[in-house]
Amino acid sequence: MNTKTINHLIKIGFELAGKWIKSTEKVNRIEFEIQKKYLEQSDLLYAFESNDNIYYIGKTDITLKERMNNYKAGKIDGTGGKTNKVVHEKILKLLDVEGFVNIYVLLNKLEYNYYGHKISLASGIEMSLISHFDSDILWNERGKKKNNVKIKQEIKISDKENKNISTENSNLFEMKLGKEYYYKGIISLPVSCKDLLPKVSGTQVDIEIVGVKIIPGTYTESGETRKINGKVELINWYNNLVLGDKIKIEIVSSLYYKITKI
Repeated sequence: MNTKTINHLIKIGFELAGKWIKSTEKVNRIEFEIQKKYLEQSDLLYAFESNDNIYYIGKTDITLKERMNNYKAGKIDGTGGKTNKVVHEKILKLLDVEGFVNIYVLLNKLEYNYYGHKISLASGIEMSLISHFDSDILWNERGKKKNNVKIKQEIKISDKENKNISTENSNLFEMKLGKEYYYKGIISLPVSCKDLLPKVSGTQVDIEIVGVKIIPGTYTESGETRKINGKVELINWYNNLVLGDKIKIEIVSSLYYKITKI
């Protein structure tokens, strides 16, 4: 039985409280809809889920409404630091791919005490749950197993062009611009990094050309071949380079990639 789906959280007491949706009034903004009975609850755990996959697990001492408002605004502040902005952007991208993101909560219904000191259920199991759901799609950084996302140094060669690819460490690798990549606007990905990539061929992703701009791309896979097609916009950037140049590719997440000329 797969214990890394939303069913595991439901089994231990998580309840569906609401969902994230794209704003109908502002472009590239998000809104949340939460049942009234949960809005003012605090000292709880919350999880973001879509299609049975867990993407984020968090704890809040302030009310759920206040915490979700911080993500909605996506501003760097004293409450959530950079987390607000990062999670805001990831929710927005996930909505583009999946169309919905559910919000589940685990309320602190039981009173635990140790020699008269209250023990928070949310604080007690937060790190354990993050560790349990640790994967390439989980947005949490705190509490994740650091060695879970490393890419093997040895890569499999799936075609002639892939001989131009070499790994450096973890989520970084180099790609030499062969004719197929250069003229078609393609990024070829090593088979060994498959656990860091989208699970579904055709997934829309973002490609950040460092120092230039962010462009859209489409992830595709066929057999042992895994690629991102940046189409015309990536071809235009490649035109500033020459055949045989090398680019560095960083897999920030399964939906976000950074590239730069070496």
